[in-house]
Amino acid sequence: MHNRSFLTGCLVLVLAVAASAATRPKGQVERVQPSNFITLQAGHMLQSFTAAEACTAASIDEIVYRMDGWVIGNELYKALIDPAADCASPYPYTVTAVNMPMIFDAATTVTVAVDIEEAVTLTGGCRVPGNMLAISSDYTVTVPAAGYYNIWIPLDEPIAMDEPFFAGFFIGSTLTVGAAIVIDDNPQACHSYNIWDTTVGFVDLCNFPPEFGSEYNFPGRLAMEVAGITGGSGGNHPAPAISLLSPVDGSTLMGSSEVWADETSGSEIIDYVSFEYLRNGVWTEFGRDYDGTGPLRSGVAAAEAGNGYSVAWNFSSVPEGAVSIRARAVDTLGREASAQIAATLEPTPPIARIISPDPGDDFCSPLSVLMQSTDENLTGVQLFMQHGALNYSSGLTTLHQQMLGDVNGNGSDGNSIANGEFGNYYSGPAVGAIAAKKWYDRGFTTIMRSGFTTLTMVQVAESLAVLMQTRANLGTTDELLFSGLKQYAYTKGDEFDFGLRRSPNYWQLRTWVEEEQRVVMLGLGGMPSYWVAVDGFAEWEQPDGSFKIVIANPVNSGAPQTVSIRVNGPISEVYVNGSWHTIDIAISMTAKGWSPTREAVGMDLNGANGWSVNWVPEGLSEDNLYFFRSVAVDATSLEGYDAILVNYSCEGTLGPGDYDGDGSVNLSDLSLLILFLTDGGTPPSGGSGRADANCDGVINIGDIVYYMNFLLGNAGAPCY
Repeated sequence: MHNRSFLTGCLVLVLAVAASAATRPKGQVERVQPSNFITLQAGHMLQSFTAAEACTAASIDEIVYRMDGWVIGNELYKALIDPAADCASPYPYTVTAVNMPMIFDAATTVTVAVDIEEAVTLTGGCRVPGNMLAISSDYTVTVPAAGYYNIWIPLDEPIAMDEPFFAGFFIGSTLTVGAAIVIDDNPQACHSYNIWDTTVGFVDLCNFPPEFGSEYNFPGRLAMEVAGITGGSGGNHPAPAISLLSPVDGSTLMGSSEVWADETSGSEIIDYVSFEYLRNGVWTEFGRDYDGTGPLRSGVAAAEAGNGYSVAWNFSSVPEGAVSIRARAVDTLGREASAQIAATLEPTPPIARIISPDPGDDFCSPLSVLMQSTDENLTGVQLFMQHGALNYSSGLTTLHQQMLGDVNGNGSDGNSIANGEFGNYYSGPAVGAIAAKKWYDRGFTTIMRSGFTTLTMVQVAESLAVLMQTRANLGTTDELLFSGLKQYAYTKGDEFDFGLRRSPNYWQLRTWVEEEQRVVMLGLGGMPSYWVAVDGFAEWEQPDGSFKIVIANPVNSGAPQTVSIRVNGPISEVYVNGSWHTIDIAISMTAKGWSPTREAVGMDLNGANGWSVNWVPEGLSEDNLYFFRSVAVDATSLEGYDAILVNYSCEGTLGPGDYDGDGSVNLSDLSLLILFLTDGGTPPSGGSGRADANCDGVINIGDIVYYMNFLLGNAGAPCY
């Protein structure tokens, strides 16, 4: 609530009288030593605006002095601003925020607000503050330590001015630490005003009334500045426009979700994007993002860090059910646009998280998979197994980006930026074409067709480059790769779903690529930043704890490239071309309804004692990889999934010939072997493959004979 009231044509401040005219301290002038001012910012302004604003207008040209011992609090300062002094073609000038630089001797908090008033010209030409035109809310600003500060406060509503005006800065609290304002060395009257006592009224800081004495006059004008835009309501900046990239309309969201939007107008004055959900007719904000930086992966330069306009939304405390979700873009002029989707929230999702074994663990027989769920309505969990491969390739068809971006009509000359062509920037469209080709090979042929014509990968990539605006931007942003590929797929029959992960780890990538058979594209940071596609994986954990991943790298001829992947704190990195590159984002493409083949191995229909499945493996091979996937179902038939990749290894766990797993080798092991081979009994611990006692590659009666001779001392130990 504002603690000021206004009368027509005259400003009256409702203040405690901080000091009478007779006791007001004069202040001490000290030349300012060069120093960097730290920005303190209130409200929802500036960060996006100042990166591309039209013009900042100031009351003075240079700060020369600091005035100590003058500022007491509960007072208002005014400075005359003429945008024509700083801005080309300044009017109309739309003011959005006001700053008054200050210096503090110690940490403190201060209540501040700002306003804009007309400049009234009196007889003789002196300008004084007139009618109030715009005002801000009151803000409490925290000064963290002694130092020099710019204190930016946004107006509640921007205002367009057609002539010079006064900016006001109100200090609404008594200061308990030393504070100074700053001034120039030009003591010009009719420019700087201060009111600290409603009886005294406004005082010209460079021309005090005679009763004060000329020694009170400031040796310069007060420093103040405003942020604004020339050209009136928006100037050349378009109104906001926005689309929701993820989640998609009709989604069921499980516990948490990233909500990702793309502001598409090209405006450089977007202030923020608000993320909200609608329930019972009320919109509730669950996040706000002021930084819409979308990394541009150009292949020739590093990408600026940023996730675009996005919010990680944990809605575990929100009631489940149908909602609308919207993203609302607001610019510094208060203009806005929104986009929304329908979704269903499941705050306690039916996901049975596999808590044992851990990803990458070795396991032997029997296997006990322990799971955990927060869903109070879970009715059962089924466990599935899928063979993994020590060396896995999804069989991507590679594409070199230098085949793309042609300008001169010769698509095979390297298309280099050195010759005015665009090939060096084309990693984004290249990986999109690689993804499309993989799904074409899997039978989804419309993704690469135009009428009755099958398109080449080069043609697909060039079509994607248009949608991804690769030539215009000299690279591909995360938002445009995601939205461009989705838009392309939609026009080819809408047969695909798209997903994203920020900073994915090795296990998440391996599950996506191998177990779920998605095509996955990675946005790499570092120098330079670019896009690659994941072809597969090689070997197993390395001595240094890293793993091997195979990428289709459009930058390096497009050929498959085996590189190291490691975890470095909260991020994962790949070692490409002699340096580590962060994996900033993974974008996946998968056909709707695509379902890899998996083998059911057990279920649990009663979670009273926790959720678990015990399984005795049969026919598994030593040092082979296996995925296990839990599929949980709740009372509404909603399903949730989790998956891990583990290694089957009984080495060091079971001794040769120890078929019952009791740690010794004796007649009970022979009995188990006989019953398994002749009567279909329980297989040996560690899998039925261990029944090949003589290692001839065949499990038959010869293994029983060999085992008998072993027990009699006439043969060596079984090989398993």
